[in-house]
Amino acid sequence: MAATNDPDLKVGLAIQTLGKTPINGLRHLPVGDTSGWYIWAGESLEDTDDFFQPVHTHHLLELVPDVVDLLNLEPGWRFLVADGMVDTWFDPTLLGVAHMRYRDGTDFSKSLDELQGSNPSDPSDAPTPMVADIIRSRRKPLGELTLDEIGRLVVQRDGFPFILDLVWPLLEGDPLIDGGYYPGDILSNLIRADKGIWRDRPAYREGLKLLYRRAVAMPDEDKHAFLESLGLENDCTPN
Repeated sequence: MAATNDPDLKVGLAIQTLGKTPINGLRHLPVGDTSGWYIWAGESLEDTDDFFQPVHTHHLLELVPDVVDLLNLEPGWRFLVADGMVDTWFDPTLLGVAHMRYRDGTDFSKSLDELQGSNPSDPSDAPTPMVADIIRSRRKPLGELTLDEIGRLVVQRDGFPFILDLVWPLLEGDPLIDGGYYPGDILSNLIRADKGIWRDRPAYREGLKLLYRRAVAMPDEDKHAFLESLGLENDCTPN
């Protein structure tokens, strides 16, 4: 993926809002010569066709210098800048997860309990806090799960194959997404999982190698925990 601060890429900038606070940004998946970034200032985001104007990235240094260092965040990230403070967070809905359907019919408005035909359990009856968290996650619509909940389900090998449909576009946006344990934890657990999880989604297994290659091409400080989790010090493509 091209670096977002490539001067030839465009961002959507609400120029008429500049001067207000806070400064907000969100990034969808890039398309063509656009970076996927939309940036505006103030408390409200207007749903009008002319709210954002296309601006080449190199103009942002002059127009909104406070956000330039944030533009290399991967698709799916948001930021808010106010009073010298910066807040960033991951929002999987920016990648279209809540609206996607797998070709076999996974509906992200349904919960894992609904999709798997399970009788919902009561979290208060769970033997451990971890199990209680899993039960709560299984009762929520897939499209409303947080990244930490998705990571926990993958680590616990729960919710397959449907959880694969949910997590795959997130991994395509950033193969080192952090599911609550360390950067790259979700991809690492999928690489190390039993091959049976791919039985109903063989195309995803074929995509693992590409995700791995993208992950190991990232900076050392970002991929260290990922490689360590696989018992690797150097690049070693998974089978």
